[in-house]
Amino acid sequence: MPSVSENACRSALPGPGRALAKLAAGAGAALAAITASKAADPSPVGLNQNMLVICVKYADIATTRRTSCQDWVDSMNAEINPFYNQSSFGRTTFNFVAAPGPDNGWYDLGLATTDYDFFRVAQAAVTLADPGVNFAAYDRVAVLTNFAGFGGQGGGPWWWRVNEGSEATIDFGDGNPPAPARLMTMSITNEWLADAGYGSPYGAGALDDGNTVTAHEIGHQLGMPTHYADVRWSTGLSRDVVTPWDIMGLSPTMNHFVGWAKAQRNFTQAGFVRTIGPPVGSNINQLVRLRPVSRTPSGTDTQVIKIPLSNSPVFTGYVVELRRQVNGDNLLPSAGVLVSYVDERPDTILKLVTLEDPSMPGDMNQAPLDLGETYTDPGYNLSITYESNAGEDANVRIQYNLPASSRPNPSIMPWGAPPWETPDIWIDSERNGWGSYRYTDGAGNPAGNGDDAWVGHVNRVMVRVRNSGPGLATNVRAQVFVNSPPGMGDAGANWDYLGTIVFPSIGAGLVAQDFINWTPSVGQHTCIKVVLVATPGELSESDNLAQENVSAFDTSSGSPFEPVSLKVTVNNPFAEQSTPVRYHLRDVPEGWGFRIEPMEAELPAGGSSSVRVTLYPSGLPGDKEDGRMQELRRKTTQIGFLARPKLEAQIPYADTYVPIGGVEVWTHLVDRTRLTCRIGDIANPQNRPTLDPRLKDLRPTLKNLGDQVPLDGAVRKGVAGAVSASRAIQEQLAARLPKDVVVGGKGEIAPQVAEARKLLGATSLIRPEPEPMRASANSPVVVAGELTPAVAGAAIAVEMRAAGGEGYVQLTKTDSAGRYVLRMKPLGSGEAVVRAHFAGDNRRGAAESGDCRVIVQ
Repeated sequence: MPSVSENACRSALPGPGRALAKLAAGAGAALAAITASKAADPSPVGLNQNMLVICVKYADIATTRRTSCQDWVDSMNAEINPFYNQSSFGRTTFNFVAAPGPDNGWYDLGLATTDYDFFRVAQAAVTLADPGVNFAAYDRVAVLTNFAGFGGQGGGPWWWRVNEGSEATIDFGDGNPPAPARLMTMSITNEWLADAGYGSPYGAGALDDGNTVTAHEIGHQLGMPTHYADVRWSTGLSRDVVTPWDIMGLSPTMNHFVGWAKAQRNFTQAGFVRTIGPPVGSNINQLVRLRPVSRTPSGTDTQVIKIPLSNSPVFTGYVVELRRQVNGDNLLPSAGVLVSYVDERPDTILKLVTLEDPSMPGDMNQAPLDLGETYTDPGYNLSITYESNAGEDANVRIQYNLPASSRPNPSIMPWGAPPWETPDIWIDSERNGWGSYRYTDGAGNPAGNGDDAWVGHVNRVMVRVRNSGPGLATNVRAQVFVNSPPGMGDAGANWDYLGTIVFPSIGAGLVAQDFINWTPSVGQHTCIKVVLVATPGELSESDNLAQENVSAFDTSSGSPFEPVSLKVTVNNPFAEQSTPVRYHLRDVPEGWGFRIEPMEAELPAGGSSSVRVTLYPSGLPGDKEDGRMQELRRKTTQIGFLARPKLEAQIPYADTYVPIGGVEVWTHLVDRTRLTCRIGDIANPQNRPTLDPRLKDLRPTLKNLGDQVPLDGAVRKGVAGAVSASRAIQEQLAARLPKDVVVGGKGEIAPQVAEARKLLGATSLIRPEPEPMRASANSPVVVAGELTPAVAGAAIAVEMRAAGGEGYVQLTKTDSAGRYVLRMKPLGSGEAVVRAHFAGDNRRGAAESGDCRVIVQ
């Protein structure tokens, strides 16, 4: 790998970005940020996690620093493993295993150093090792190259082609056939130097600084949320955000992770983390005995103090820890009480900034508070004082007073990353009744989108706002915007204003919700954004924005399940520079297949591009898969199964990749349903349209043609159901039938196709309905129908509309035979159209009847 200079590693985030957050009163400039967060899968906690080590040689470098790959593996087990064992308090360890290969374990990569690309080199290494490795035993891979320069990259998990241990089938878009793949975290590091002068407290005898870089990159594999980066407080004054207080900083010395990172990865368990504040009703004055982060906590120990600046569900505030030069932290430049500012919002990348000792500005080596020193944030009436020692522990006093005047803090939960949605925005559709939802959690509350949006009808965009401050919030204004198709990254000005919800008052610590009406005109999947207008005197404006992607799909049972496809716009968050982007799909059910088009792209400066993801619950068509994949799919293709894959757009950042946004593609496996609607008694056959009996034999042919011939949406719908509800659609289908079909290797018209063309061109496959039923304006109109397959208690929304468009919806439910009957009040004299709708449930797909017409006299 080409070398990475320290200046390159320390460069600031590119582009102007968006302000991260105000660090503290009087702290100065804010940090640049992009929409990002990182989630690790598999779990960062686990003993003896198998880590496959693949050693590779570049084509233009003949020598290696260590003779064999096993030498490196022995060194990693001796030096890296003790670090993680100690830093995680015995909760995370690894079993480094050399990939079997050449006698010395070094594979010839077949690429020169100038060919380096992270995904190219990593996949090449996996492919070289694949014949001798069953990847079912590995969720993590570390690639080691023989390049002598400093450098490394890591992160994930990502999908890699493998022969054994595959979990999904993927079309990688590189011209090769779909391939079985496995989701694994990955790092690439160089041999570098045995001793670069940094030192390490781990291992016995000679220590290898190449391992310190690998340990850092393994941190990215675990999803550690801390990272080096410059912050610039003023012209000519900059420093790193965390170095040297975390191995994820620039220094390759294996110092412990900071306390907040340990808590995030569950190395420091929740019982050893104490949250203090914000004050409610009275001032806070607490003395806390703090255990060093390098010592294993036990009993009632406190190892991390979190001080939130508001009661928002997403933490933003200070984190306090004690650093001692003991037990793996021996090489720290100083000791004392370390204070960091943390912003856990999902749309920030630099979530932690270690703060300097106020008496030693600009010197990160002396960042901890010394005995008797205090860090003060006057804007929040907060002070943190290192009062005294208690053996190795420290006594820290937290004084956190109520604000001079009670200040509100209206907030909305920002969308997560993943799951790329917020619990504070959801859809309520009248199709299954206001306040009833298709997607719910265990307590019956709306989950995800709540309901599927009902196209052409009024839906409610529900918005929940919290007041996490101690004061009364008045006249809170929530602006609602929509953007279609759904997007990733900052969509800039490409939002349509939907309206504003006004909350007259929200008490301290209370929650309010309301809605605004939205009538989507087309069945595109949409992104909804809510922005809280800044309230005078509010505690923080950092939690005033949230987004929700409205994208859920049903795919009906059959052989195979129908694919689900979503096109997404990806916006470059940087206005002045182009940005490479790579797309990744998380949480793919085992055995499924998918295609991402394209897998990689270059976003123009300030511009956008698009990507399409297609999911195949039954596997990619034409793929020659083995029995293992079919067995995996047995559990993930049951009727009622709800998959929640997450498409992410990731960009390179320093030595890892970070997401700039994502979309959840909810995919629900359901039974196909059919819904009818008739005017009059349900037993009355005169309103039942009947099919030409010749259609039955043509259904397989029409379905096959629909899979092979490019058809527009309306025609495809007619083909997929093997029946068209309109003469116009039949004519379109007839016109698009192929002129010849290859049968037995010869170009000729198949008899079935000829018959299909004849039928479609000459007759209607659906016999005409009778004339509209007639009803009296003084009597209710009886509407009846059936839902098949039959299910009792299904909610049916029946809509009556007059010729002018006005109308209303009335709800009813089916009986045990799937039938429904209801009486509707006429809209007045003239013709009206009645249509029935079923929103679907956890096992059945949505359905809609044809139009039933009635003339009211």
